[in-house]
Amino acid sequence: MKTRLSVAALIVVSAASALADQPLYRITIVEPTAGDLASFAYSINNNGQVAGISYTTSNVSITRGRAMYYDGGVSSLIGGGISRSQAYDINAAGQVAVQSIASGIAGAYRYDSNTNTVTTLDGSGAVARGIAGNGMMVGTFGSDDHKLPVSWGPGSAAMSLINTESGVPQGYVYAANENGQVLGFDDYLNNPGGAFSPTQDSWVWQNGNYIDLNRPSGQWSQAYALNESGQAVGVVTADGTSEYQVALWDYSSGTANCTLLTDFANKFMPTAINNSGAIVGNEGFWQRYATNFTGSNAFLYQDGMQYNLNTLLDQTDAITAGFTITGAMDINDKGQIVGLGVDASGRKVGYIATLAQPVPEPASLLAMGGFLSAMALRRRRRS
Repeated sequence: MKTRLSVAALIVVSAASALADQPLYRITIVEPTAGDLASFAYSINNNGQVAGISYTTSNVSITRGRAMYYDGGVSSLIGGGISRSQAYDINAAGQVAVQSIASGIAGAYRYDSNTNTVTTLDGSGAVARGIAGNGMMVGTFGSDDHKLPVSWGPGSAAMSLINTESGVPQGYVYAANENGQVLGFDDYLNNPGGAFSPTQDSWVWQNGNYIDLNRPSGQWSQAYALNESGQAVGVVTADGTSEYQVALWDYSSGTANCTLLTDFANKFMPTAINNSGAIVGNEGFWQRYATNFTGSNAFLYQDGMQYNLNTLLDQTDAITAGFTITGAMDINDKGQIVGLGVDASGRKVGYIATLAQPVPEPASLLAMGGFLSAMALRRRRRS
């Protein structure tokens, strides 16, 4: 009888320990469109729909592919194949922010997967960066030394200027969330005649109102991603240096608190954050809109722990066991991660990393323990 009780206790303890185990992922390859040789998964929504890039060659350069939409195992070229285009962001409604630099001239497009239609947006030379839940798109417009943050309203092709937090129209936009909040930063490092102090200040904008993402004195900030829970993630850097620290801002109260995340084992450039606060990113300066992505290490930061994603792959799964992750670009609220990797045959392809199995809820473990204990006690009384 002691053996039965010990076995029951062991099962409960083993199940409870699963809560503390590191996550385990299985890979789904986001195949390139028919006839193409490589792919890149850039953004994923909570429905598992992916925006990315398909390539006619095996050379993965951000600027050399064609914007692609992936859903339910099927990859499709957006707009029938827009030359030198990239699908950078997808919202919950399946609308996609598309960027093209054909013939050296940038252009922004909005793709609606529900109607399979592409809308060309105003602003020759504009750069698309994100799309909000209502279909508002955001990006940047202007010359290299005078970038302007801009938006295109829901269902509209008209471009509008977003003044930066300082009131001076000089800066960049990096992302938008489902709530219509826009993430950007003032850019005074590149400005005509050095008219402003050489700093960068990040901010969150919504309907003309700004929240300043404060930074340590003597440093500049560059925020790259935000969620719908009032958090943004990026880096802060001391003036005149290339050394940086990962920063997490909580602006849910209307004013932002900056926390420096100091427990990183490697240089970590964040690319996305979900509503649970899980962050993905890449080693070195390979951030979300790097022209040529040559990263080698991708990371997950979750519950105060940093993991190399390649150590979290389920080696019992045939596809996963032969896969190497080289970059992580986005994470949704289900914990699914997308980016760039190399499959067993050596192809560079996009992927979706999905948790192999949900972690049991604490209440379920307690119920299991109670059931096993009751069964053991019942058998003891019978014996």
